Amino acid sequence: MVLSLGDGFPPSVARLLGEAATGAVRLSAQRPVWRLPTKTPLVIRRSAQAITDPTQAAADLNWLHAFLEDLAATRFLAPRPMPVLAGKSWLIDGGYAWQAISYLPGRALMWTPTTELEVVGELLARYRIASASCRMRRQRPSYQSLMSSLALTTLPESAKSSRLRDEDRRRYLSFATEVLDGLREEGFEKEPPGVIHGDPTVRNIIVAGPAVRIVGLVDFDLAHVDALLADLAYSLYVSARKGSQDMALNLDRFRVIVRGYRSSFPLDARRIRLLVLLVASRGLLVVARGTAADRSFSQSLDRVEWVLGHRQSLEQAASGA
Repeated sequence: MVLSLGDGFPPSVARLLGEAATGAVRLSAQRPVWRLPTKTPLVIRRSAQAITDPTQAAADLNWLHAFLEDLAATRFLAPRPMPVLAGKSWLIDGGYAWQAISYLPGRALMWTPTTELEVVGELLARYRIASASCRMRRQRPSYQSLMSSLALTTLPESAKSSRLRDEDRRRYLSFATEVLDGLREEGFEKEPPGVIHGDPTVRNIIVAGPAVRIVGLVDFDLAHVDALLADLAYSLYVSARKGSQDMALNLDRFRVIVRGYRSSFPLDARRIRLLVLLVASRGLLVVARGTAADRSFSQSLDRVEWVLGHRQSLEQAASGA
C-alpha cells in the first residue's frame, strides 16, 4: 500500500522526510509502520494511540532512543534510531509520536513448529548479555517495575478504584497476591536488573529463510528496567502456546525455548520457580495496565489461573530442558 501525504503523515513530517515520503509503503494494516525507499533501509513508526501528555511522551522517547543507541553499540540485532527528522530520530506532531528507526528485513517468527523454537531462547540469552553491558540503568519515565506495579494494584484503594468487573477484580487480587508472595519468597528483587524488551515474543522476533535464520528483535515499545530473567518469562507466556487463542502453554514448546536460554544461562531450581511465577505475572500485567477499559479480562485471568495451577508441570519442563 503506497502512502500519500493524506494517508498518515502530517505535512510537517512529510516535509522533513522529503521525496522519500512520497514512496513510503505501509508494512501492516494493523500497525502504523511505513518503510521508506532510502539508501539505508528505515521505517517510520507512528504511535498507535494519540499522545495525551507530550512532556511524558518526550521523556519516554528520549529514554528509549538513548537505550537503542547503546544497544546498537553491542552489535545486537535490533532497530537503531535514524536521525532523519531534522537531526532527531523522533518527534511528536499531529497528536502522535513518530519514530525513525532502521529496518530489519524478514518475517515475524509467529507460531513456528516446536522444533524451531530453540532459537527463541538463544536470542533472549544473547539479548540479556547485550542489555547487561549497556549503560542504561535508570527506569523509563512512564514505567514501574513489576513488583511495584503488582503491589500498587493490590492496595485496597487501587482495587476499589479499578474498573474491573467484580469477579475479575476478586480473581486478580487473589492471583496477584499469590504471585507477589511467591516472588518475594524466591528472592526476585535480588535478580540482576537491566533493560528488558518487555514483549520478546514470536510476534517480535524477525527471521529469514526456510531454516529460520534470526534477523533480530523489534518493537521495544514496552522496554523498561527490571530483572533480566523477566524477558524469558514474558516470551514464554505467548511463545509457548501453539496458537494465539490457546489457553494452555504447550510443555514441549516451553521446554525447547528454555533449553535455548539455558545454553548460555543455567537456571537452578530457585530460578526455575521464579520463572514460572514470572510467566503468570505477565498475564497479571496485561490486566493491571488495561484496567482503564471497562471490559472483561477473564481470558487473561484464565491464563494466569492455568499457569498457577500447572506450576509443577512447568517447573519440571524447564528443569528437563
